[in-house]
Amino acid sequence: MRITLASVTVNDQAHARRFYTEVANSFESLDIQAEYARLQAKGVVFRTLPTPAGPVTVAVFDDTCGNLIQLHQAGGGE
Repeated sequence: MRITLASVTVNDQAHARRFYTEVANSFESLDIQAEYARLQAKGVVFRTLPTPAGPVTVAVFDDTCGNLIQLHQAGGGE
């Protein structure tokens, strides 16, 4: 399966636009630890710290609009 389009439901589009364009611009990372540190420094609240999960490392953060977003890195972070 390959996802080519995903929708995120929000109540305040201007707030969500600022978050997704100024804070979180990608859900895949080549260095999840660095991305975690960058986002956390901007005040992003993580529900799950970067955690190995088989062939990937994942972290879950709150997008401030009621959605939980998964950040991932291929290769299990190794």
